[in-house]
Amino acid sequence: MRASVLALVLFAAVLGGVAMRRQTVSADNVHAVEFRVAMVAAVGRMVAAHPVFGVGPGGFYGASATYMDPDIRARFYPNENAHNNFVQIFAETGVIGGALFLLVVGHVVRQTLALGKVDRRLSVFGAATVVFLITGLLGHPLLIPTVAAGFWLCVGIASSLVSEAPPAAG
Repeated sequence: MRASVLALVLFAAVLGGVAMRRQTVSADNVHAVEFRVAMVAAVGRMVAAHPVFGVGPGGFYGASATYMDPDIRARFYPNENAHNNFVQIFAETGVIGGALFLLVVGHVVRQTLALGKVDRRLSVFGAATVVFLITGLLGHPLLIPTVAAGFWLCVGIASSLVSEAPPAAG
């Protein structure tokens, strides 16, 4: 019962926040989408210029001005992160590092989703991990050290829970 009431209160709060912000959102959304598309184009130019090893870990911000469209740079920021963890990692580490990152992410997703087989209650943990990774498509949560540390700690815990689970009968 408490969980239902809490969920209803949270839903109402989010709905209220969305309704209050709705008047100013449309212009902000257009700019956000335009900026993110421009950053993906900049990443394409970075990867084309540095395909194997990228511009270096942590090098995206400094290199971004060189690869951004001048109009976007003038209208938004002189330097910026990609606002997409996945494409930024490709730009910083090249095709090799980007492919390895995708392999790690694939393993993380498999491990955390497998938690539901260990204990059905842990399937929420797997779903939360996947949702967190989805936020990386429109932002850069892994660039925040405390967020990244917490995420990788949770991934390690999930992986250890799955590896210690007894094999499924079958």
